[in-house]
Amino acid sequence: MAYTAWAKMREVNRQRYGKDVGPFPPALLSEGEGMDLKSAALRFIHNRCEELKFDPDIEKEEEETGKYQGTSLKIGQIPYNMQMDTNRLCLERALGRFFDSGAAEDAYDVYYCYIEIFFRHYGKPKKMVELLSEFESNGSSLLMKNRDYYSDSVYVFMLGLAIYETDATYRKVFSDFYSDVLGDAVSKENVSEDGEEKIRERLAANLYLEYWGFVALFHDILSRINVDPNQFGYYMDKDVSRRKGPIRMQDHPLDFMLMHCNDMGSDKIRASEADNRKNKHIFLSSSNFLHLFDFAVALHGRRKGEGTPVEELEKNFESISLEYQLSTLNRAKNFSRYLDAINCFYTDKPVDYEMVTEFTPEHAAVFAPMEHERWVRDHISMGWVEGNDYEEVLKDRKDLTEKEKKDLAGTLREQMRCHKLTMNGNPTTEEIKVHYDALPEEEKDKDWRPFNSLLKILKKFDGVRIYIYSRD
Repeated sequence: MAYTAWAKMREVNRQRYGKDVGPFPPALLSEGEGMDLKSAALRFIHNRCEELKFDPDIEKEEEETGKYQGTSLKIGQIPYNMQMDTNRLCLERALGRFFDSGAAEDAYDVYYCYIEIFFRHYGKPKKMVELLSEFESNGSSLLMKNRDYYSDSVYVFMLGLAIYETDATYRKVFSDFYSDVLGDAVSKENVSEDGEEKIRERLAANLYLEYWGFVALFHDILSRINVDPNQFGYYMDKDVSRRKGPIRMQDHPLDFMLMHCNDMGSDKIRASEADNRKNKHIFLSSSNFLHLFDFAVALHGRRKGEGTPVEELEKNFESISLEYQLSTLNRAKNFSRYLDAINCFYTDKPVDYEMVTEFTPEHAAVFAPMEHERWVRDHISMGWVEGNDYEEVLKDRKDLTEKEKKDLAGTLREQMRCHKLTMNGNPTTEEIKVHYDALPEEEKDKDWRPFNSLLKILKKFDGVRIYIYSRD
């Protein structure tokens, strides 16, 4: 039962509606007991990190008040711990995507998930994006070299997760080293003596994910841009910097892990971005992290109107869950691919091309099916299933107005994690295209009209504009 809050919500729904309407457990997208890097790292997140960042006090308050405190598309739609489970799945999926692509933009998702999960109380996503962008800009004069750094750091992170998953000796050394921290955490759990060892193992895995993630992902960035690690509420309380000779595992398991993972290097750094740069379209649409964030903020805030201040747009974006933030960021990341398909590009550089002021239905016929495919695959990956139970269970509710039914159906959709517009299984591109063609026009419009609103809102952000290569 890897995602326990999902399982609890599923049982609540079963009791409420008299049938199994979900949410259904997300799949482990790797070889079950495989010892390869991807399988071991994802298995660590999926199986060992149960109840990551759960809050029993909030759960108790929810049970007493009958009001959920978790955020999905809106605040209060789901249990708080269910949101924490979904955040963990976001990290698991981000690591899987990155391993398959090796792309810096997918490495960025891993950073984004980690910061949101462990330091959401410290600062807003924008601060993290600014930190990453500052390093991206100043760490090297070559963008490609910098982006290799991010990819390399995430590979190092995954190596450490895989080693912890597969090496019982290391797990014991880590647990012993942080026995005081774990002892305090275990003492707060209501468990029998027989269950203490299992609880300790879970808490140790969660602690390792937090500490190792900080070390692997940020050790170099923070030192290069003069950021004090204590600003993030994390510190290495057992200093071994004055020790002579090689660091042993028992001296400091995190320093030991970092040293060995760095020595292993990263043979899997992809050449995908270098290949992309051979295509002038993709090259011109290459974007830094701030561009991606600005695109995502503009896309999410499209209904707010052109007069909305940037600060309000950012606050609106930050109010949605990590899952929806990542989905919008993924939409932004795919934007360059959509533009390339219609002979357009975006850049913050001064160029002598005609600026795009509006996307036409002809443009939509090209990139709207591409956007629908992205949306469907995102939902399948995140454990959504096809269905409309969230509407069916309300159809006989005479005590609700149509607006109240619609609002409540939106909440039940998030609790059941089913959607009438997604698909099940592993559909092909052709099957998704057929699915798109069968959608009502009003639903098709959702796959392309938001980009016209984006064109207007982008004027608020410095520099980035969209251009046409030619009308040939």
